[in-house]
Amino acid sequence: SDCITLHTAYHFTGRYPYLLCFHVLKLSLSTSTSCKSGSTGPLPYWNQDFELVSQLPRKSTIAEQISEKYGAYYYKVDDFVDEFIDMAAQKGYLACKNSVNRTPDEIWMREPLIQCEDEFRIYDEISEFVFGYLEKIDAGFIVTEGAAYTPNVMGKCGKKEYISIIPTPDFQISHYKEREWVTYILEGCSDKQQAFQNWMKRDILFAEQVKAECEENRVTCIVNDGLKTQAEMFRIVRDLFQLK
Repeated sequence: SDCITLHTAYHFTGRYPYLLCFHVLKLSLSTSTSCKSGSTGPLPYWNQDFELVSQLPRKSTIAEQISEKYGAYYYKVDDFVDEFIDMAAQKGYLACKNSVNRTPDEIWMREPLIQCEDEFRIYDEISEFVFGYLEKIDAGFIVTEGAAYTPNVMGKCGKKEYISIIPTPDFQISHYKEREWVTYILEGCSDKQQAFQNWMKRDILFAEQVKAECEENRVTCIVNDGLKTQAEMFRIVRDLFQLK
């Protein structure tokens, strides 16, 4: 896949800091696909044009810029993640069911690889609710963002025309250290320093897996190291979407 270097920052909403990847998709469809946890094939349902942007950090995100400039409906998945996890837990989906009852130590003091694997399972389990909400949006043009749009989830839904943007480890850690909400997220942990290190390692592993899945599926992966401005980043995304 193509790898480019560009700039972004990060944001957080929800039970977990959902995570450090970013996907973009633009489709013009008369039919498309829906996802259910554990499903193996597409289900037709869409009749909308939309762009998919996952985890665009900063107060004014690229997704918001696209929405404002082109009049697209803005669907920020992170705002609904807790709700979707609760819905999945109520249906008995194991990863989500376990996540709602964990203490801070049970979340952050686990091995980073275990945490990373759990995140992918959670995103898989909530995918039917993510896309179910999207299906109900009454708009002809939608921009949507959220790390829940992993390559695996997108592949399960039959989506291949998107871009993944991941951070370099140094860029990720340097920006997270500046975030005032980090202390809040780790509140209740017996060892906040170790918890933070586990969190960063988890996200690095997550980004590595996203990149590997993109390469396997021939999806463009852009590696973020913070060298480009938000304006430059917007122009890159705009051009990739062929927006005028």
